[in-house]
Amino acid sequence: MVGKAKSIAHTSNAVDYAKDKLHAEEISRHNVIGNTGLEIENQFKVYQNLNSNTKLNTISVVLSPEPEDGRKLTNDEFKEITQNYLDKMNLKEHQHIAYVHKDRDHTHIHLYVNRIDNKGKAYNDSFIGKKTHQKAHEIAKEKGLVSAREKMFQNINREKLNLKELKNEIFKKHQSVMRHNPKSFDNYIKQMNLQGLEIKPTINKQGQIQGFRVTDLKTNNNFKMSEVNRSMSVGNLIKGGLKNDLDNQLTKTLKTTQNKQNLAVDLKKTIAPKSNNQIKGKDNKIILDKEKLSKKEYLDYRKFEENVIQPNYIIEQQKYWNEERPKEIDNENNKNINKDNER
Repeated sequence: MVGKAKSIAHTSNAVDYAKDKLHAEEISRHNVIGNTGLEIENQFKVYQNLNSNTKLNTISVVLSPEPEDGRKLTNDEFKEITQNYLDKMNLKEHQHIAYVHKDRDHTHIHLYVNRIDNKGKAYNDSFIGKKTHQKAHEIAKEKGLVSAREKMFQNINREKLNLKELKNEIFKKHQSVMRHNPKSFDNYIKQMNLQGLEIKPTINKQGQIQGFRVTDLKTNNNFKMSEVNRSMSVGNLIKGGLKNDLDNQLTKTLKTTQNKQNLAVDLKKTIAPKSNNQIKGKDNKIILDKEKLSKKEYLDYRKFEENVIQPNYIIEQQKYWNEERPKEIDNENNKNINKDNER
């Protein structure tokens, strides 16, 4: 249920609107006997004339249950909601009149309350909209109705779930495109477009590419590529083999990544074959024969070792410690257990 409230000056017009609306029904009144908006306003003024310091002397309130709740509620229940609200807001003794509107699918209450009491004291309407929202939430919880806050969280959770599923679909399409080895950003963008995804580079003020955004053309939702999956960041796309063939230059960081990738590829082509002819020592580690390599070739090989061989070695070591070594320990423990059982 949603609650809105504000102080107004045009009492008669507001009451006439609520009263004369198609299918409007009066559900509650207190200390007023008039029927028209003008009659209600004049009766409010009896107390309002006791206070000359305020101008917005009537509080206009709208209480709107969720459509599914509104269809089930009776007029007596709408009246009970009105009375609960007045009680929680300390307005129960103030003049008021209330109507329920059923002309649309969204049934709701219009309530008008005299801000001035019978002693001429003005009700403090500071933050009345926020207070009304809170009281509407409390009433909804007490009556087992859906509150605006719950509805908001339901919508947020539903939206998050939908976006998560969408991101998974986008990532699967990305994987499918990468399996075809697009080789360049331009080819990658074209193939992603065939999958119903629009890829646009994010350009900084210097005209450099600093990232990409992907838009799902069916839903029009768009995300940073790295937000969908880290492997879709520009840096990782470059590491995956994509070359920049777009008009824009890469940022300094991305250019460094591209250069390292190009260097690794070039070294594999030129230096790696030479290393196959070298003498191998313990653990199959290559021992360089300096007499067979020129100084430049030797320096190039050191780059190859740093950029290609060493990273692969680190990956293998991590795999050993994370996967293979635990299995070895388990096998050794099982052997010890079997020996103990034989004894």
